[in-house]
Amino acid sequence: MTGAVAGASADINKNKFDRPGYSMFQERLELLEADLKANVACHGAWVEHKNLLVAWHYRNADRSVKSTLMSKAREIYAKHKFEVLIVSKRFENVPPMGWDRGDSAIHILKWMFGLDWEERVKVVYVGDSTADELAISRLKGVAYTFRVINEDASVITKTSANYRLEGPDGVLSLLKYLERQMLGRTPKENLSRTSSVLSLESW
Repeated sequence: MTGAVAGASADINKNKFDRPGYSMFQERLELLEADLKANVACHGAWVEHKNLLVAWHYRNADRSVKSTLMSKAREIYAKHKFEVLIVSKRFENVPPMGWDRGDSAIHILKWMFGLDWEERVKVVYVGDSTADELAISRLKGVAYTFRVINEDASVITKTSANYRLEGPDGVLSLLKYLERQMLGRTPKENLSRTSSVLSLESW
């Protein structure tokens, strides 16, 4: 059972739901993707298409041409009439109003668990980008939310999340903690504020 919160559609129990205008928007994204691949997918930079988003990754781009590639990539997004989010060494297009990760998260929860999902399930949301803040804000007060702090962050990351996680190690610690909780085991040591994962409230 899977749900792609970042996408306009999701395959859940092999059933699929789509939003109006999805096909037309995908055509625009395909043109954007092709343009990026033809012009700035080089020197270590690459392009990723993930449902509502086309991301251009520049983390491993050659330093000598990185600035030039970044400027060109911005021009390509603008050419196709997309606003850009800068997210952890990559550019992403901004989804249309009502199609962001916050709207998708709520839509999937209602679709899977019903209108009373807040009373029936406990939700954990983990995100590492500005785009994820949209979902974190929408789920405030009804979910346990975590913002992953990337290793390349040069300033304190602002977030609406309940807790911060220190990179992949923090995410792994959280997953292990949740596994123990789901299996009904009591952890030998409670996660503390000195660890990479801040303490969860009692479930």
